[in-house]
Amino acid sequence: MMKYQIKAKLNLGITNQNYQSIDNLFIRYSNTFTNLFIDHQNEIFVLEQIKNADLTLPIVDYGYDGDHFFLVTPYYPTLQSLSTVKLTNQVLNQVATIIKQLWETKINPNNQTKTFNPKQFLITLKTAICKQLVNLAPYEEKLDYLKLQPTELVLCHNDLNHGNLVFLNQKLYLIDFEYAMLNDKFFDIASFASETLTTKAERTYWFNLFNLTSQQQEKVVAWMYYQNILWIYWANYMYEQTKQKIFLTIIDLKLTNLQKK
Repeated sequence: MMKYQIKAKLNLGITNQNYQSIDNLFIRYSNTFTNLFIDHQNEIFVLEQIKNADLTLPIVDYGYDGDHFFLVTPYYPTLQSLSTVKLTNQVLNQVATIIKQLWETKINPNNQTKTFNPKQFLITLKTAICKQLVNLAPYEEKLDYLKLQPTELVLCHNDLNHGNLVFLNQKLYLIDFEYAMLNDKFFDIASFASETLTTKAERTYWFNLFNLTSQQQEKVVAWMYYQNILWIYWANYMYEQTKQKIFLTIIDLKLTNLQKK
């Protein structure tokens, strides 16, 4: 495999294959079926913009091995995912700070980073599914794409689940920019709330960190609604490709979120 000698396959993540090399590097190695919805050339454009910033871990290498994309960073045995940390107000403040830092990234005018298209992204996943496990038509009818129009485009991460926020020596970092594009910043606020926060108190505190007006809160809620539909289609597609039950769990969780509306 590639140009790196593998020491061990790591049981991390659900989208890629992950390895530790004999020279103590961490290698994220893509599955080809994710090329449907992940544009790794776009990921390279993003990495070129942020690789020297202190918001992500040091990047050693990236490139292609045939149809597979790989990303290499140092291997840190003491790395902690946000899922292992108590979500105190102090931690939520740290998360908000690093996301705002990402949004402030100055994009080189010659850089070709894509702009997120919510409707097209959803259609891409939906039409690739052989058998829909959930009828989302009643929920999709309520989707209002006009509400999701950005007033300003910034560099967004677009996948703020707890696995993509990690602590090393008590400092917080963002990792895995596969989905990163120019987008509405409220997408990221919604993404973290939807993926990681479980109580109303946490979400209220989280929204307050961004001084959201009531109109902006409505937009965040609209993005959360869209994301629940999107990730159901994503999980449906991933289940067809892998038969891993974790994707059925994700479908159930996102459907429960939709049914609360």
